[in-house]
Amino acid sequence: MEIIFLGTSAGKPTLERNVSGIALRIEQSSWWYLFDCGEATQHRIMQSSLSMGKLKKIFITHFHGDHFFGLPGLLSTRKMDCITTPLEIYAPKGIKKFMSVVKEVAKMNLSFDLKIIEIEEGAKYEDEIFEIEVVKLDHSIESYAYVLKERPKSAKLNEEALREFGLKPSKLYGELKKGKKVVLEDGRVIDGKDYLLDPTEGRVIIIAGDNADPSLLERWMKKADLLIHESTFTQDVFDNLPVKLKHTTAKSLGFWAQKAKVKNLIATHISARYSPFKSDKELSIFDMERELKEYFKGKVFIAKDLDTFYLNRDKELMLLK
Repeated sequence: MEIIFLGTSAGKPTLERNVSGIALRIEQSSWWYLFDCGEATQHRIMQSSLSMGKLKKIFITHFHGDHFFGLPGLLSTRKMDCITTPLEIYAPKGIKKFMSVVKEVAKMNLSFDLKIIEIEEGAKYEDEIFEIEVVKLDHSIESYAYVLKERPKSAKLNEEALREFGLKPSKLYGELKKGKKVVLEDGRVIDGKDYLLDPTEGRVIIIAGDNADPSLLERWMKKADLLIHESTFTQDVFDNLPVKLKHTTAKSLGFWAQKAKVKNLIATHISARYSPFKSDKELSIFDMERELKEYFKGKVFIAKDLDTFYLNRDKELMLLK
């Protein structure tokens, strides 16, 4: 699966980073999902290979503006582009009221069916690709993580063994693949279950909203192949804030990801105070990277806007561009 970062800044955009937005696209499928939709997310979509018409579902983690202020503009663009494919939005309670007001005030008559689902802690949803669980986090307002468990890839038929048995490819293969028993012309019975190869185990990823306590995800992290989580501050900066904001530090994220033995980690939602350039005079993203790697020994990246990652079926994460 591909993960494309459309915005990686915390709170406000910078010259290099837009605010929160993450796209998820599955192999051999043009459909994709969007997680959070901060202001100007649609601009980043236009700079990517993503098609607005192929956007299937939007998941909002919480109602701070940097995570959902881009939603009305994105929906309006879909309408102006005469897109008719249906769209689903999953978000905390209040999204129906928000969309009702926007549609009424802006006279927004959409060209597509829009289904809105208000999420709550522990809710579970499923489609043909994923089983999705909602986990409540610790933030200044209601905030959630989405745990996505990919359905196992269908078991394959051991055709080589069947040929050795003397059964050539035929319509019977379809029945055997379903695990059914078939009777051959000579009276022999073949049980399809005996000729099914083990299905490929699905991947598990966590995409978290703003969260002051990564330990809340420990149970799910232990099974995760990829964790995408905020890393807004380094510990020294956080410790010296006059008002403690409910966000995660690189130290805390690295510690809990290591404790849960997460296979792969991508940090995002980076405070604007961290320069993208290496500097001895000011804070930089390299300070964040150094702190993460001090506490987490697995594969870790700090996402930049338009970074595209690929998590293969062997659960290996790589940066494509």
